[in-house]
Amino acid sequence: MDAQLFSDIGLGPRELSIYRALLALGPSSIRTIADRSGINRGTTYESLKQMQVQGIVTYLPKGKRRIFTAREPEVLLDLAEERRKRLDSAVDELKKRLIPELH
Repeated sequence: MDAQLFSDIGLGPRELSIYRALLALGPSSIRTIADRSGINRGTTYESLKQMQVQGIVTYLPKGKRRIFTAREPEVLLDLAEERRKRLDSAVDELKKRLIPELH
């Protein structure tokens, strides 16, 4: 897989490893995800929290544990579209307001 492409949409190597592990495993605990991805449990948990905010993973509480699930791969396209909209908006703001102000 093209790591630069995933980096462009905001997913680093850790997040990509975790996402791929989740796709292969299905709903899983943090420990299982960490073992499969080769990333320590604490880092896996922090990455999963970030990925949840991005909408890439979801979780369900199961007793005292959380079971994480990868969302469908099409969500990556949504993430790229959102990033493009923010960038287009920034370019428009630069053209209309900031560059003229700086002159």
